[in-house]
Amino acid sequence: MNPKVSVIMPVYNAEHYIKTAIDSILEQSYKNIELIIINDCPTDSTMRIVRTYKDDRIYVINNPQNKGIAYSRNAGLDYATGKYIAIMDDDDISLPGRIEKQVKFLEEREDIDIVGGKVQAIDENDNIINTDKIVFNNPLYIKVNFLFRCIYHNSEVMLRRKVIDNYGMRYQEKCYGMEDFLFWIECSKVATMSNIDELLLKHRYYNGSETSRVKRDEKGKRKEHFAYLQRLSLGKSGFTLTDEELELLNRLMNEENNYAAHMQEIKSALNIFKKMIHQSKELSMDFQTELDIYLRQQLMRWIRRCVDIW
Repeated sequence: MNPKVSVIMPVYNAEHYIKTAIDSILEQSYKNIELIIINDCPTDSTMRIVRTYKDDRIYVINNPQNKGIAYSRNAGLDYATGKYIAIMDDDDISLPGRIEKQVKFLEEREDIDIVGGKVQAIDENDNIINTDKIVFNNPLYIKVNFLFRCIYHNSEVMLRRKVIDNYGMRYQEKCYGMEDFLFWIECSKVATMSNIDELLLKHRYYNGSETSRVKRDEKGKRKEHFAYLQRLSLGKSGFTLTDEELELLNRLMNEENNYAAHMQEIKSALNIFKKMIHQSKELSMDFQTELDIYLRQQLMRWIRRCVDIW
């Protein structure tokens, strides 16, 4: 069995990286793919490069005008015909065995719906910035992580099409570059997630990316939306916290920083964590053990970095 994989790649102003990104998919060891490229009306030579390819596995969807990443990914989801869906950005590089390894994993593990893997961060010149040392395999521990933060890069993930069809999953607009975080939050509530302990992707960081622009130009709005997504995820899982408690967690566990400046903040956070543990038991949540481990680790990180102690 070689089930089809639909690879969804929106493209916009990626003339320096689009060829490498496309080649990394077409040269995969796994051949039964369709590469769905969504033309989001770039103003550079990106589409001229796309049109040089004659591979019949490539399908191009043309947006009527620049519609953004969420709209474009959703157009790809609507078109996809594969049993599995792989997400790919126009400036990343998938390693040659990525798709084959993920298909094999999902074919063997019917209990898992979504799978990622190790990621290597690179800059605009392909220089290595860092490489993941570990990935989380326990689906329940991953579920806990998505209460507070996004641990997937879009281009590392493959998921079963049935997750999209059964639950109507779609990317939402106006998320200040965090539509992926919201998408995976929604998925974490209904699907099982895991990782392959192998390097699958080179993810590019550079000043010209859309994420970098949003972080720079809309920093305040992005910070507010990150806090909103944390609150949304906690609420969807059944936790009931006061506005004051949520505000403290948002401040201590935001996107850019993860530390407590004072011991009193840690003590207050400890009380919130105890409340969360109690609620998880009352509601018979499936990740009680993993939540306890995650929150204890978080407290230890804060204690090690707290200036009041040292």
